[in-house]
Formats: sequence, C-alpha cells, structure tokens
Amino acid sequence: MQKTLRTLGFLLLALSLGATNSASAQSGKPQGNASYWTRYQGDVTLLYVRGARKDDQLNVKNSVRQPDPKHIELEFRDFKAGKMPGTMTLVCDGPLDSEGNFDILCSECVEFDMPLMPMFHYDAAIKGKLIDGVLKYHFELVGARVIGARMEVSYHYEGKKE
Repeated sequence: MQKTLRTLGFLLLALSLGATNSASAQSGKPQGNASYWTRYQGDVTLLYVRGARKDDQLNVKNSVRQPDPKHIELEFRDFKAGKMPGTMTLVCDGPLDSEGNFDILCSECVEFDMPLMPMFHYDAAIKGKLIDGVLKYHFELVGARVIGARMEVSYHYEGKKE
C-alpha cells in the first residue's frame, strides 16, 4: 500500500512538472552559518521535463559556499516547477578548479518533497563555472525512474552574486 501511494505521488509530480513563476518556490535558502554562504540571483532556462521544454523561471536564488579555494558547495532549495504538489531541492558539493570550473556527479543529492508522501532522492550531474561573481551551471537528473520509466529533468542556471 505504501509503495503504491509513493508511486502515485511521484506520478502526480511527474505529470505536473510544468514551470510557473512562483515567488515561494524561487528562494534558495542557505543552511548553516549564513555568513559563509553567498547567494546568487538569476534565471533557470532551458528547463526540460520528460523531453518537453517548459517556461523559464526568473529571479531564482541559489546559494554557494567555498570552504576552500578548491571546493564548492551548492544549494538550490525549494524549487517548484509548475503545478507539482511539492518542491525539489539540490544540495551537492565537489571540486572546483583554479579557473572556477566544477563537474559534479552526486548521489542522492536531489530530493523531491511532497505533502503526505515519503521523500524521494535522486542522483544528478552538475557542470558549471563560478567566476567573477557569476554562477553558471547545467543540471541533469541521472538514472531517475518512476515505475521503470525514465524521469528526465534538466535545466541551465545563470545568476549574479547578490
């Protein structure tokens, strides 16, 4: 019964992933000590859900922390695409090269949080650049499946330091 409810909930999520511009869904909220986090405000473009292009999301916030010059931590919290009944959160970290490039393959770093449902976790690939107050990256779910069918979500983010 619980597996059936979880599957139904995720199907609702998958079917309703269209992009809308919701203020409550566009706030990347840094966790931990805020003095170490830097916020970037920008746009989610080239948003694709199951192969279908969705509307861009403007004025979206992401948070970045660099515990040292060779490491990046990225958070994109409470992102809501379309009419889905919950939110998507990305929390990942990885190496940063001397030119500001990062290429991260993270395990269970994306969570889908839906009311009255268990949390779903998925892997993701994030490739981008952080330089001169600009954060750019491409996001893609990796191997996400719902009842055996692939769940494809990808987007491009570009934002400036606040």
